[in-house]
Amino acid sequence: MAGGVVTLLVSAGIVALTAAPAAAVDPLPNPQIPAQCGLGVTLVLDASGSVQSSNAVGAVRTAAEAFLEAFQDTGSTARVTQFASLSQELAPRTIVDAASMQPGGLFREAINRYYNPIPPRPSDVEIKRFNNGNASSPGSWQSANSSNQYTNWDQSLRQVAAGPGGPGDLVVYITDGDPTAYDFNRAGDPFSPGPPPDVGVGTDKTSAVATITLDRAVERANQVKAAKGRVLAIGVGSALQNQASVDRLTKISGPNVARSIADFDVETTDVALIPDFDDLAQAVRALVLDLCSPSLTIRKFAQSATDASYQPVPGWDMTVTPTVSGGFDWVLPAGATPPSATVTTGSAGFAQFQWEPTNADATSDALVEEALTPHPDYTPGRPGDANDFRCEFKNAAGDTRVVTGELTDAGATASFDLTGIGNEIGTCSVYNSFDYAPDIAITKVNTPSSVRADLTPPAVVRSDFTVTNPGNTPLAHVTVADDRCAPVQAAPAAAPNDAFNVGDLNRNNLLETPETWAFFCDRAARASAGNIGPVNVVNTATALGTDPGGAVVTATATDDVDAFVPRIQLTKLVNGQDAVTVAAGTAVTYTYEVVNTGSTPLQPVTLADDTAPCESPTLTPPADGDTVLAVGETWNYTCTASPTASVLNTATVSGVPIDPTTGLAFPDPNPPVTDVDTAQVSTIDPDLTLTKSVDQSLVFPGTSVAYSYAAANTGTADLRNDTGAPGWVADDSCSPVAPVLAGAFNTGDANTDNLLNPGETWNFSCAAVITAPTLNIATIVAQPVAAGTPTGPPLTRHDIAFVDVVDPGIAIVKTALVPVVLDPDATPFSGPDFPDPRPAAYSYQVSNTGTVPLREVAPTDDRCATIDFVSGDVNADGILDVGEVWNYLCETTGLQREQGTPPPLGAESGNVINTVTVTGVPFLPTDPTATGPTQTATAVAQVLAIQPGIAITKTASAPVVQANGLVTYTVAITNTGDVGLEVIGPIDDKCALVPVDENGDGIIDGDQAPGHLSPGNGILDGANTASAETWTYTCTRVIGLPPAPDTTDVNTASVVGVDTLGNSYEAQASAEVRVIDPAIDLVKTVSDNLVLTGSEVTYTFEVTNVGTSPVVADDVLADVALNDVAVPSLPTCSTPTFVGGDDNGNGLLDRDPGEVWSYECNAVITAPTTNLAGVEGIGGTTFGLQLPVFAFDAQFVQTFNPAIEVVKTATPTQTTPGGEVTYTYDVRNTGDVPLAGVADRITDDTCSPVQYLSGDQDADGLLDTPKSIFEDAADETWRFQCTTTFDETTKNTVVVEGTPTGPLGAHLCDDVGGAGPGVAALAVTTCDPTDLDIATVTVVPPLAPTGGQVMWPLLALGTLLIAIGAAAVAAARRSARSLG
Repeated sequence: MAGGVVTLLVSAGIVALTAAPAAAVDPLPNPQIPAQCGLGVTLVLDASGSVQSSNAVGAVRTAAEAFLEAFQDTGSTARVTQFASLSQELAPRTIVDAASMQPGGLFREAINRYYNPIPPRPSDVEIKRFNNGNASSPGSWQSANSSNQYTNWDQSLRQVAAGPGGPGDLVVYITDGDPTAYDFNRAGDPFSPGPPPDVGVGTDKTSAVATITLDRAVERANQVKAAKGRVLAIGVGSALQNQASVDRLTKISGPNVARSIADFDVETTDVALIPDFDDLAQAVRALVLDLCSPSLTIRKFAQSATDASYQPVPGWDMTVTPTVSGGFDWVLPAGATPPSATVTTGSAGFAQFQWEPTNADATSDALVEEALTPHPDYTPGRPGDANDFRCEFKNAAGDTRVVTGELTDAGATASFDLTGIGNEIGTCSVYNSFDYAPDIAITKVNTPSSVRADLTPPAVVRSDFTVTNPGNTPLAHVTVADDRCAPVQAAPAAAPNDAFNVGDLNRNNLLETPETWAFFCDRAARASAGNIGPVNVVNTATALGTDPGGAVVTATATDDVDAFVPRIQLTKLVNGQDAVTVAAGTAVTYTYEVVNTGSTPLQPVTLADDTAPCESPTLTPPADGDTVLAVGETWNYTCTASPTASVLNTATVSGVPIDPTTGLAFPDPNPPVTDVDTAQVSTIDPDLTLTKSVDQSLVFPGTSVAYSYAAANTGTADLRNDTGAPGWVADDSCSPVAPVLAGAFNTGDANTDNLLNPGETWNFSCAAVITAPTLNIATIVAQPVAAGTPTGPPLTRHDIAFVDVVDPGIAIVKTALVPVVLDPDATPFSGPDFPDPRPAAYSYQVSNTGTVPLREVAPTDDRCATIDFVSGDVNADGILDVGEVWNYLCETTGLQREQGTPPPLGAESGNVINTVTVTGVPFLPTDPTATGPTQTATAVAQVLAIQPGIAITKTASAPVVQANGLVTYTVAITNTGDVGLEVIGPIDDKCALVPVDENGDGIIDGDQAPGHLSPGNGILDGANTASAETWTYTCTRVIGLPPAPDTTDVNTASVVGVDTLGNSYEAQASAEVRVIDPAIDLVKTVSDNLVLTGSEVTYTFEVTNVGTSPVVADDVLADVALNDVAVPSLPTCSTPTFVGGDDNGNGLLDRDPGEVWSYECNAVITAPTTNLAGVEGIGGTTFGLQLPVFAFDAQFVQTFNPAIEVVKTATPTQTTPGGEVTYTYDVRNTGDVPLAGVADRITDDTCSPVQYLSGDQDADGLLDTPKSIFEDAADETWRFQCTTTFDETTKNTVVVEGTPTGPLGAHLCDDVGGAGPGVAALAVTTCDPTDLDIATVTVVPPLAPTGGQVMWPLLALGTLLIAIGAAAVAAARRSARSLG
């Protein structure tokens, strides 16, 4: 234990301060700065070990915060660095505003990072500690890479001068210690100059190396000054309150020193001394007030054409008119004269005003005005009550006064008033709103403008849309919808899947005024037949956009398409009839009427017949003489033949459609249109006719039609069915043809003989399902018979029927308008989906893709219940006509991640695919009661349902710590959801967290783990990236005792994650640390503090447990040991004797019940003695900790040695009997304490009275000594006299005594061993010093008057006697002194 105490004594010793070495470098003058706001400042913070030792880290951090907060929103810029052995920039030069000071802001993070940790040593920098010798020799240094706690003025000032952003106008240099380190970057230095250079520490050991240290700092400070930066050195703490340290500070700044806040003047002060760290915040706040108050910094915030949020804006003229009792002068703007000044806001939106009242104590009012005329698109203020402006006024105490209100609009200006502005810094935010005048325009062009509408597959019409912005603000969410075409698509800028419109020049998804965006849509061209002219299809496009404030603007444009349906019709007759019966060989005339029944001309037109000799009928020249069959025009052809037998011949006509708008054939594909017709010639004897009909000539695909056949014997011979087919009639498209029976016989077999007798008509029928337009031919072959015998060749007869087929169709296009939605189980605490998630929204475009109208159209969605009709029913008839596109919308909030396809296996997002089904019932325009099969179409859309989440855990490095000990917290944040989150924080309510980046690449380790799909993206990735990320942070803080009644320290970390939709999620976690504060106290007393040399004293020691842990039992102390060290040594007290106090005998020093352990020792004091007792105890043992605690107490015992001296002389030394002799006594105090009673205690054994003459310089009645142990030293010599007569030679003695006293006369000891007032008892009975001296006077008889002859012998004898007497007196005096 003795060794431990000695070590502590050495570490606690006082080091003598040396005078500041004379610098070899002359400091440059400190540049002047004006006392005004808006300067660039650099804040330099000492982070050396002494700051921690002074428990001042928090005070410095608080001061930095106060300094920056005072500058906030004043237009000032700041830069922050910290330094110890090395220097580190915490924040680059940045404007000091609310954004940079808020949590996560640049300066807030800089404050949190101060001393967290102190600047670390780079791996390529070596730290060397100076031992002794020549600083240029490597042998004078030793490696000390862990010594990062020294004070390197050299490097810190070099970084200020040379770093990005420079020193600015003012460098506030806060330090609590003298320079003790410098960089090895000069010629002759023994180690690497870098960069970065190696660093030497401990450079204050010798005056030579201390001079180098200071010189280099002065050189760096000169570089700062040369860059126009004024250096204000703030010496904080008790260590710098000595003149030598102050001189060092003046070397790097200037000669003017302010020793209190009251003496400080920012324009003249070079060094400010702040003895107490707790006063530092007030001091730096006062510094800013001295620069800036009273001032008013206006920051203009306004919306813009592109942004509805309020952002700082330049170019606004702000005018301030102060009213000050007694008047004022303008400081800013420079050169302004009262009463008003106008400043235009700068790039950051600031306009700065500052004035100096003539009466320093006067308060000011101010009128603030803004010019509106140059900004016609703006309105003063913003929506809401009393929030057009917000002003904060900060005073020296750190208080903030807030003033808000409305702007007064006077047309050309807007204004507000402020009152009672004292010695404050005022910052005002003034808001203006943009007058949004959004507009949108659209043009539409259809290509081609004319098209055939009868093709299969159909022709395609493309609609091209151009959208422009004629308003004054960009538009977002620009879309185009067309009432007859869907979906309308944006023309991509590059690849087909490019996310930006080809017209989006700056690729920001905003339609800006100079841009033209392109869209397109393709649709099938279909139209119903029967119109003489074209079907003019007009469709309307609607463009939609949203301005920054959320207002929606629309515009429409129309274009049309001429849809043509070409048709041709052939009517073939024989002798003007469809069929004739003639005698065999009779000439007949076939006529062919070709009519253009469509809506386009036809060219060329060809006609062919399948029966000779009429294969190429003859055209009657058209009336118009051209080769174009015009719409509605009829061409006639003829042909003559003489059939010898009944004949049914078929003619076919075809024509190529011509586009009427161009006069040319339609582009390919352009198939010709055709028609066929037949004519029949029957010869008599025998004869037969076949008539075929159908019950429906216009049907839906898949419709069953019934064909009827009537075979009539028009001849004179019976006809018989020799075909073997029971139906007799054959149909090339319907089978089987069956007879219509009445019993066992055809209904026309009147005589039931199974022969078609002349005049009889037999009936047949056939049913067929029609799936395509069908022209089918029925054939009957009958054998004439006579009396049952075939007569002549068989008769063959044909007839046709045509069934046209309509093609119904329906289609639906579904679009998810919101591609990503929030799962209802997600729990954001803010954002667009809080408190209620936004719905998923779908749009549907239902189109009629067939050739007949549809009714009962009804879309349904399997995940969206209510589908609302929007537009598209052009004629409002509730019928989905051919070519119409109906638009619907639906919203739902029911989409969940678990509904995804495929279902998510973990926390991944769910891709929710839902299906819309639309049905419609087709009907024939000619017969609305005739309906076809219900048409059905489906479409799917997918929406990503996300369920973000975030979690946080927090652990402490130790469950139990000693008060003011360091605890490292580890905080892990994990993405428990699916999508990546932008992380805000984490923040800890008591500790500044630092991300874990072990490889030093600037990326938090959790953001680059193997297996992640997007490593290093700065996003906390979730399950969607294959492996959810966990980011880890740490922080270390000093933990003090928790406030009562808490027994533990609990701090909470929180983090916010923001998902891709802008929603925020929060997680919190706390860590609890038990804080103990064991302590021990020692009270040492001594029986006497002032003793006569050689006295014995008794020392008493009382040891108590003075721990302050919240839980008393936590403070128990073990292994208590007491030692004492004295100078000079007192061996009898090195280990005091334990007397008692361990009441429960457990060997532990308890706090409750409180124990007092007592020790004693005795020692003889022979010289002034200082002894220090140290006691050690071990705390924390109940938690397995070994926390040594110490206490010290000292006592000083002063010895005193009283002594007195008297010198006696006689005048004369020879006389005659009865002669008068005067004795003189000079008394001095040769001891070390004053003496009392001297004047009363001087006696002469042969002369009385002895009278005091002089010497008491201070007239206190005490004989003072120049060697006094008190503060009353004086070299006094008291003189006494006594006169007497002698008749004979006399040897007499003077004796003098004094009583030792204190400086005020209190006796230090008396003759009974007691004490004088306030003085401890002594170990002796008396201590009064005594001295004596002896003088001899020779008495000689007078000479007889016998003449002159005997004079010379007598004179010689007298002279001899005087010499002998003088020698005897001297010998006696020496003897007396040796006895005294």
